[in-house]
Amino acid sequence: MTTFRFDRLRADDVTLTFTSSSEPDNIGVEFAFEGNVLFEMTMDENGTASVLFGEIENAELPLNDLRSLLDHGEKELLSWYERLTRPGEMWAKE
Repeated sequence: MTTFRFDRLRADDVTLTFTSSSEPDNIGVEFAFEGNVLFEMTMDENGTASVLFGEIENAELPLNDLRSLLDHGEKELLSWYERLTRPGEMWAKE
């Protein structure tokens, strides 16, 4: 395997966009750099989280920054999930 070095991304340059869909029913956070989606974290109505990866060329993200972004996204999703599962809300377990 050949490894090429590219310009490093900075976590501060990655933008977060909140998403939701009804087919399947989930909430998510897209992580993008210069309009290119790097990956998306999603959570379904049962609280199961998944990560979907996009494509970006000639860039690498340091592992510690990826961990930081994932932690941030998970905290945001958990907060949103908690609001959606309150009594009377869309995902309430009544």
